[in-house]
Amino acid sequence: MEDSTGAVDKKLEPTRAERQQLVTAAIGWGRSDSEIAIRARVPRRTVYELRDTVAAGQQN
Repeated sequence: MEDSTGAVDKKLEPTRAERQQLVTAAIGWGRSDSEIAIRARVPRRTVYELRDTVAAGQQN
């Protein structure tokens, strides 16, 4: 069972990465966390955490 879960996770990784890139781009467009989460079909918490990551990257 564990092997099949790993295989599924591996197949989903490109989709997750693409969705994360889209969410990160939407953050730069000035959209609210809730609006981004609804449109990207991800938890609002994920958007919030990515916003923190983006903000930290801009400070460096």
